[in-house]
Amino acid sequence: MIGFWITAFLMLGCAVQVVRSTDLIRAVLWLAATLLTTAVAYLQLQADLLAGLQVLLYTGGIVTLMLFAVLLTWEKDDGVPTARIVGKLRGALCALAFFAPVAYAIVGADPTRACL
Repeated sequence: MIGFWITAFLMLGCAVQVVRSTDLIRAVLWLAATLLTTAVAYLQLQADLLAGLQVLLYTGGIVTLMLFAVLLTWEKDDGVPTARIVGKLRGALCALAFFAPVAYAIVGADPTRACL
């Protein structure tokens, strides 16, 4: 149980780094770390097939495609692709607008009821 919480904390930390990173290459690499920790969480939940698919499809395939897309489309200002931060407040408000209903649904969920 403690190992799962450590994995969840690492996953959340990597996801925050994806959003905070101003370098697009590093953002994609943080995304790969997030997807790998998701696969570790699947392994801890004994979902071996999902963990394998997570590594093969998402971490291997999607991240590779994203790296190619970033490298082919960046603006060559200083040779380093950077993300433009338009408004941190606007991003924080959008994240809160998404997170609040999700957190409300998770907190209000009845874990004894099965979803069919």
